[in-house]
Amino acid sequence: MAEASRMIIALATERPGDAIWNRIKVLRDEIFAAPVAVQFMYYGAEGPGQNRRPCVSTRWVTDGNDWARLVRHANASCVCGCYVLTDAMLQHALREAQAAPVQAVILIGELHGGRPDDAVAIAGRLRNLGARVFCFQTDHSVATERAFSRIAEAGGGAFRQIDPHTEGLTERMSGMVEAISHYAVGGKAALEARDDESANLLLEQMAAADRTLARSRS
Repeated sequence: MAEASRMIIALATERPGDAIWNRIKVLRDEIFAAPVAVQFMYYGAEGPGQNRRPCVSTRWVTDGNDWARLVRHANASCVCGCYVLTDAMLQHALREAQAAPVQAVILIGELHGGRPDDAVAIAGRLRNLGARVFCFQTDHSVATERAFSRIAEAGGGAFRQIDPHTEGLTERMSGMVEAISHYAVGGKAALEARDDESANLLLEQMAAADRTLARSRS
């Protein structure tokens, strides 16, 4: 039996009580709309003698109920107050992709610490390994928008700014996450078959990223 396609969801936020935690927890039906194995990444609390929050990666899960339990535990374990390193999260995703194929990486949150240029470079390496990077911005920072759009382009994926406090679960984020899940399993053909707003938006941005890559190599 073939192994499930793999997808990593990384939450880059400093606010454990933020609405985005509830959003991603209840997105389980959309995340597992296709038969995928998903790993969750977040920043946990400092341990004894530590002065930096560790980047935590969970086990791989294939079930929506299991996913909800993981997110609840992660939220309870998360402590705000230190910088979240976006490039470190992508570096972990790269190690996973080097060990076994990963089809999609979803980065949700805001830009805090780390090196944006390094994150862009790592996204390009992920793309070369077959993992497209999709970014959802949850704040209104120009720095986050600039960095996340560059990461998504280098990673061959798509970028979207969302408001987790007001945006309905039946709207943009849920539709796009579901479409990404289908992409992880069936590639671009699965998005073309969906032929809805979310799938077409992903296809449009992915095609633009591919054209940018082709120009850079010519």
